[in-house]
Amino acid sequence: MASPISDGTRHPFSEPQDDLELELSAELEAQPSDRASSSTPSTPSSSAEEEDPWQIVSDQSIIQGSVWYADGNVIMQAENTQFKVFQGVLTSHSPVFAAILEDIEIEEVDGCRIIRTDDAAEDMRYFLEAFHCLTLPDGLSDLRQICAFLKLGTRYQVPPIQRLAIKTLCTSYPSSLSSWSKRQGYRTFVPTHGASLEILNLARAYQIKQILPTVMYQCARFCAYRTLMQGFSGHRIADPMDVQRCVIAKAQFAQAVKQSYAFLGDETPVKGCAYSAAGGEEGFDPGLSVCVLEKYRLMRSIWAQDTSPLGVQIDWATFKACRACVSHAKAMVKAERQKYWDSLPTLFGLNG
Repeated sequence: MASPISDGTRHPFSEPQDDLELELSAELEAQPSDRASSSTPSTPSSSAEEEDPWQIVSDQSIIQGSVWYADGNVIMQAENTQFKVFQGVLTSHSPVFAAILEDIEIEEVDGCRIIRTDDAAEDMRYFLEAFHCLTLPDGLSDLRQICAFLKLGTRYQVPPIQRLAIKTLCTSYPSSLSSWSKRQGYRTFVPTHGASLEILNLARAYQIKQILPTVMYQCARFCAYRTLMQGFSGHRIADPMDVQRCVIAKAQFAQAVKQSYAFLGDETPVKGCAYSAAGGEEGFDPGLSVCVLEKYRLMRSIWAQDTSPLGVQIDWATFKACRACVSHAKAMVKAERQKYWDSLPTLFGLNG
């Protein structure tokens, strides 16, 4: 296997390059380090009475992991799987591993130092693959990989790996309506309904507050009441209060749609309407105008949709009102969507 370091190529652990990476980097630096420090491993204790999760000995047969460099000098063991990697790569990017490997009492086998952890083997595989690659991808596509990068990137204090997981989540659950409308074009992770439940838990656990309104909306919008309350395919919302917030929001969607699109029932002629009296047709009853009837028809079709204000689908090609009324309706729909989007933090109790 080729050497993991190559001159002239940007290493995945170099400084953040784009605006989103810089923003995430600033947020990570500002976050408290309690979680990372609480998860930081200590060196093996000499007391037999103290349980040390870093020296777990498994009774299962040892399996050689997919990350295995023949000339490596450190063996990482997670569960019953071992990975052979390079001490220099570990210590140069993780102060936690640097501290562990300073311990001269670490067990050695055939010249390789052994670190046993209580991490899941699959999480460790994702983590070490990222450590030893030339460049990190622009985004992640697998929920388990996102969880592994977020968990171990935090635990072992490797900001680039943690940033990549957060960046992936931010592109799937953007904080602006314009980005939400365009997310299909650039997101690398397409969450299932069950995945959104798990991501809500991750956002809470790792304080990724900027995605909470969108994640909770996604849960409420696409998950059935039973899924919200009981979970789905092994995923469930951890916080009972979050379950309650999502259930309440879901129950309010139909009423919210009616309120957001009630303007379509207004019979007041739009300025410049071609079919109103003010539009030049003397004696024409605005109450029977084409535009008023078209707005009523559109309003009824919207109210019949089982959706939220953000999920309403409108086929403007079938809206046969005059140009002025079409333009006015589009502007009002855009404004109502933005108004509802801005209300999401309040709707899910996130303003406190």
